[in-house]
Amino acid sequence: MRLVLSNVHTPYLYSLCRIGIPILSLLEVPTDWQRWNSAERPKPSNLSEIHVTEYKKERGDIFIAQTPSQINFFKRFSGPKVYIEHNRQMGVRYHYAPRDFYTVFVGEHVKETWIPSHNRWSVIEVGIPDEFFEYNGRNKEVLSVVHHWQERDWCCRFSLWRRVTQNLPVRIVGKNPFSKPAKDWNELRRIYAESRVYFHTTISFTCMALREALVSGMPVVTTLQNIPFENEKEILVGRNEIELREKLLQTLDNLELCKEIGKNARRKALSLFNIDTFVSKWREVLEAL
Repeated sequence: MRLVLSNVHTPYLYSLCRIGIPILSLLEVPTDWQRWNSAERPKPSNLSEIHVTEYKKERGDIFIAQTPSQINFFKRFSGPKVYIEHNRQMGVRYHYAPRDFYTVFVGEHVKETWIPSHNRWSVIEVGIPDEFFEYNGRNKEVLSVVHHWQERDWCCRFSLWRRVTQNLPVRIVGKNPFSKPAKDWNELRRIYAESRVYFHTTISFTCMALREALVSGMPVVTTLQNIPFENEKEILVGRNEIELREKLLQTLDNLELCKEIGKNARRKALSLFNIDTFVSKWREVLEAL
């Protein structure tokens, strides 16, 4: 068995590589694609990359699409196919994946905004490998990790973040005109460990940076409601901009509170985003195709 795909999300693929089988990432597929970004994650040994023109089908290949345009590309091949739905909608919509693509929703928070078009689907919560440095929160700053923030304001809510954090000490990591990505995985892990509090404004609970912050033991202030973390004990939820700012100020001024909430959050996150469970469920799906 070998998985054939085109990389659209290096951190997610880093977790998927934990299944331990060969993964072939096609380059310059005429849809959404990217090379492995070694600055984001170290490249796993079971992943290899080749130009799409060099791909030769092998018996047992399973094809994985991750965007609608990739569905159109991979449907030309014969063999089992999977579609990974990463995106949460603002409302509820009928899903578009055809029946010959088994659909994997990356979390319940994503699935609840879709009505599947067939009964070949399951939810596999994104698993996060526990590779983080111990949280110390020594830097009195509000951290957010987001790429292309302004142009995705509708879902990442940069405008809200800017209003709430006005005149507060902040640190932004990501591909934006006003920030830059971490230079490597070690630097990003150090930033998670040393920043005082993580501020999450994106509408998705399946956001990898949010889950990494929780697993790292950071306290998180968020706009999200109805999530499986207990407010004031495992996470800090603000119902409006005033509450969000109050909670950020509270964490900036109280490191011991941050350590306690972060410890509780990490314990819950390691259960909910367990990498072994993620791997086990993916293997079940692949073996059943």
